[in-house]
Amino acid sequence: MKKGYLKLAILFALTKGPMHGYQLIKYITDLTLGIITPKAGSLYPALRELEGLSLIEGEWDSRRRRKIYRITDKGRRMLKEAMEKHFELVKFVRHWILKELAALNIIEEANIPPIEEYIAKLLLFSREIPVKEKIEIMEKARERIKNVITVLQKVNNYLEKHIETLKITYTAKRLM
Repeated sequence: MKKGYLKLAILFALTKGPMHGYQLIKYITDLTLGIITPKAGSLYPALRELEGLSLIEGEWDSRRRRKIYRITDKGRRMLKEAMEKHFELVKFVRHWILKELAALNIIEEANIPPIEEYIAKLLLFSREIPVKEKIEIMEKARERIKNVITVLQKVNNYLEKHIETLKITYTAKRLM
């Protein structure tokens, strides 16, 4: 699974600008908070594969003896499609979890609008989005985040209540 995400991470990193291998390793590691920590043995085969598919292109910097990679238009389109499919999956899982929380009466409703699409637009296409649209996206994302915080607070309250109940029950049984 990480191998597939490595390719997406490479494409995403290259939307920020051209990079050589070491820069990609550092950027991806930082970007994913260490979840994906590419090694040269996995990065360079992935770069060759992406280059073979014309999703990126590399150019040798003869002065520094390293290859600088850039994302192609085809790579940008493929990244966008992959991210849209990924967010569809995330939306499904998110809806499923919220539906289960609502069924358990932890939250009132399972229809809390997602924020992922707004965050993705900002991250992936921030250079191409006009400032006015960026502001609108950020405002919508902020409202959705407030909704998520409310849901998480309700889940936290539910857990606290049930933990206390279980502790009382457990203590009472031990005393008997």
